[in-house]
Amino acid sequence: MTSTATTSPPTALKLSYGTPGDVGMDKALESRIDEVVAASLANRDTSGVVVLVARRGKIVHERAYGWRAVISEREEMTTDTIFDLASLTKCVATA
Repeated sequence: MTSTATTSPPTALKLSYGTPGDVGMDKALESRIDEVVAASLANRDTSGVVVLVARRGKIVHERAYGWRAVISEREEMTTDTIFDLASLTKCVATA
């Protein structure tokens, strides 16, 4: 049996911005995320967080919280911060 299907290289997914209500999500999403992250920062579980939530091709929440550096000089977290995930391989792969 021969296959006539061809594969093409993947194209970049283009996401637009919207609101949680636009994609059938609870409109209280952002305030709940803000509360959870604020508690984590207050408990000093982490010094900074970037959260992005997308559904149905729309980004409905994108925000940076806290600090990306706290030693030497404090640097505010930004949504374009690049994280080194090398030490997270086991926990991410098994979760």
